[in-house]
Amino acid sequence: MSAIGFVLACLAAVAIGTGGAYAIDRLDGGWSPRVRHALASAAFWVTAGLPAILPLLTHPWRPASAVYPLANGWLPEVVPAQTWLLRAATVSSALLGLCAFAGAVVFGHRFLGSLRTSRLLRGAGAQVGLPMLIGYVRPRVVMPRATVLAFDPPVVRAIRRHELAHARRLDNWRLLAEHAAMAIMPWCWPLRRLHALILAAREELCDLQALRGADDVTRAGYAEAVLASLRHASRVGAMVPTVSTMAGPAGAARRRLLAILGGEGGPERPGFLARASAAAALGLACVAICVAGVGTGQCEALAGMRGTVLHFESRPGQGRDVFHVTAMGVRDGDVEQALHGDLHVTFHRETSGEWRVASLPLVAAH
Repeated sequence: MSAIGFVLACLAAVAIGTGGAYAIDRLDGGWSPRVRHALASAAFWVTAGLPAILPLLTHPWRPASAVYPLANGWLPEVVPAQTWLLRAATVSSALLGLCAFAGAVVFGHRFLGSLRTSRLLRGAGAQVGLPMLIGYVRPRVVMPRATVLAFDPPVVRAIRRHELAHARRLDNWRLLAEHAAMAIMPWCWPLRRLHALILAAREELCDLQALRGADDVTRAGYAEAVLASLRHASRVGAMVPTVSTMAGPAGAARRRLLAILGGEGGPERPGFLARASAAAALGLACVAICVAGVGTGQCEALAGMRGTVLHFESRPGQGRDVFHVTAMGVRDGDVEQALHGDLHVTFHRETSGEWRVASLPLVAAH
């Protein structure tokens, strides 16, 4: 994995994350919470894993020979090694690595703090402001005493079922992994939008399990409990980022409350323009991945990391062995001596499997 490949993969991750978040935003009116959760989770982890995976899948040689046919209008026949590309990529990758290390340290400190907080809050219902699920191996539901006293028993049981649904889904473990990925990649802002989409769909899924078979009175009380949790979360913020609560993102509150109360007026089904713009965003994101994959080999060749790369373009009208030769990645001292122009070229493969290339000027060949 080179520094150039890593930087291009990071840029591709931002592109695919932005395209995925935009597409899900535009099309979420036509999907169930389960589908939205699956798509947002897939987009999140593809975005998070791309900087590590894409450089490993990049072929170092084949893309390099394609740069001249694509850009022969503005590239000279001999391109000196652009060593500044490697220097800039090295500095950029070092800065990204420092951000990742700092994010990992901060996240580790917060995670250890959350473990201490979880031990203090187990059984301390009076000290929490909203219902939450604490723990990983044996998670426990902790509920404010005020909530237990303020709502009817059916509503309290529904709230408990909501948190137990988080436990069955292992959502605390999911939160731990998601927050770790966001901490390691603080520069990848689309991860935060994708994570908000995941949380919104996750809360709706748990609401469905909590309110299965509930009457209208229970649903109304449950909606009041959700509003109270949202108000508390907006005042104090996220106490422990890796603990599941019933608050969820405030931006998705209207849709969620309508689903709880069974009302109309939720997000409309996407129209043609929404579907077209979402498809265009995903298409551009996929193009960015392809450009990053192909561009890695080309940029490495331009930077001189692959030695001198020669491109042979056949000249059918001038003879079977006549090629127009261009070169890139040539070291500065060898620019004048580099092979280029129309040459008579022969290729011969040795018994060992190695290829030998011989070239002569056209005048000497004749």
